Amino acid sequence: MRRRLPPRPPAGHKGTFGHVLLVAGSVGMVGAAILAGRASLRSGAGLLTVGIPASQAATVHAALPEALVVSLAEERGHITPAGVENLGAALGRATVLAMGPGLSRDEETSAAVLAALRAFGGPVVVDADAIYALSRSPETLGTLAGRAILTPHPGEFAFLSGMSVADVDRDRVAVAPDFARRSGVIVILKGRPTAIGLPDGRTYLNPTGNAGLAKGGSGDVLTGIVAGLVAAGASLEDAALVGPYVHGLAADLFAIAGSERSLLPSDVVDLLPQALREVERCE
Repeated sequence: MRRRLPPRPPAGHKGTFGHVLLVAGSVGMVGAAILAGRASLRSGAGLLTVGIPASQAATVHAALPEALVVSLAEERGHITPAGVENLGAALGRATVLAMGPGLSRDEETSAAVLAALRAFGGPVVVDADAIYALSRSPETLGTLAGRAILTPHPGEFAFLSGMSVADVDRDRVAVAPDFARRSGVIVILKGRPTAIGLPDGRTYLNPTGNAGLAKGGSGDVLTGIVAGLVAAGASLEDAALVGPYVHGLAADLFAIAGSERSLLPSDVVDLLPQALREVERCE
């Protein structure tokens, strides 16, 4: 894992470590955007722009003073395809586009997700409600081969694959690389164990993490970590392996001093510096 961390040149500046464009959040779910945004910065990204429904922008400004915020066109607190036009220059500046946490499955929002994925030609991290949108558009999924990491839980993977959730869980070690091979994207299938399937058919099983991660918001944190690593210079493969590892390691560090049942996703973000330091110190 240490060898897979992107380097940190001593003379580097914020531009050296990349720019995450995070499109996330909706009315009542702005916390997902905040968790993912904080995690991306804690993972080493130099810059963060959050695209958020206009009515929720002030909350993100207050919670994430380090971030740039773009207010997106919305209906009833959910982004619409017109909101993609608001991203404008942000799409051109971004190193990596991360989409999904807290967006909602509103039909207009799903259309906005697909439009943004088609408009951006760089690497993407797709999670949560953006996976739901993608499952309804095989054509858009086909444009992501070689440049995408998908981070589904079993229910979201069921949407993508057409399988039942029970079948996904029963054979997660096989279904993740099978889907990755057929689609050309990397799949981080969350669960116990998290299985990372690569397009060449290889599978990695993540050894870190505990049941404390079984709380809403944990997946949002993982999305931010993976996006931050990509922005900072990690390859998609390295980010897909290091991201779940340090995400789980932060949870394990919490359990050393306290009860895993008390773990919050925000605790994982707060412990990322310690988890990353543990990896950096490995020989």
